[in-house]
Amino acid sequence: MGRFFVIGLFLMFAITLCSQTQQIDNLQKQQKILLEEIKNTNKLFLDVKKQTTTILQRINLINKQIAARKEMMTLKDQEITALEREQSHLESEIKRLNEELKQKQDSYAKAVRVMQASRSRQNELFFVLSGRSLGESLRRMQYLRDYSKWRKNQAEEIKQQNVELTAKKDELAKTQTDKQNALNALKAEQVKLQEEENARQSEMAEARGKQQELQKTLQNKQLQARKLDAQIEKLIAEEVARQEREAEARRLVAEAERKRKAEEVAARARRETEAKRKIEEPARKESDNTETAPVKIAEPAVKQP
Repeated sequence: MGRFFVIGLFLMFAITLCSQTQQIDNLQKQQKILLEEIKNTNKLFLDVKKQTTTILQRINLINKQIAARKEMMTLKDQEITALEREQSHLESEIKRLNEELKQKQDSYAKAVRVMQASRSRQNELFFVLSGRSLGESLRRMQYLRDYSKWRKNQAEEIKQQNVELTAKKDELAKTQTDKQNALNALKAEQVKLQEEENARQSEMAEARGKQQELQKTLQNKQLQARKLDAQIEKLIAEEVARQEREAEARRLVAEAERKRKAEEVAARARRETEAKRKIEEPARKESDNTETAPVKIAEPAVKQP
């Protein structure tokens, strides 16, 4: 029963350790991918730096490097945390195995002492034959066989547990080495990150200088453009005013001409009317006289008586 319990604990620990190992493998794979990305980005950065002096492109590439570096540092932290958990598990497992090994060794030593003391008083044959019945003698014989088998199993388990304990200690040592390597790598990444941060600050300072220079030039150009716009607007306003004055003058001239023509037409009409009146006046007077002259009516002749 105890053996199955030990096997169960070992399997449970193996499953946990397998899960942690898988997690570490995944983190290392991601780290490898990130290293390749950093390598490619760095190569691209060097190529771009040689081929162009565009400051914004360099800053963008540095920002990508810094982001990848920070992500790698995060993965390193996670890897170290996983290694620390694995180390803690291994230390707990080694402690448990040591305790179990000590218990088994104590039990085995006690059993050996009991058997040796028993053999000093009577031998195994006498122990079997001293049974009160044949059945009891057979049971004693089976007991001696089981006891001998148990001793062999205990000895084998102690041997296997020693092997397992040694393996766990080796694994713990490897984990500690991996952890130290990860810490060293993390420190190296921090140094590289600081270098890249300094490079970015330098690039940004250069960019700010260029930006201020460009901004000053742009402001001068904008000022010139505003002056030019003001001049253009002034000229347009003057032209519009001139055209409006000309249009008003043309309108006044046209209005005066229209009035003059209207007055001429009216005067001509008055003259024609007056001339017609003068022509028609005598005839009308004659017609009026004719119409107003008295008419003499002949009186009838009166016969003389």
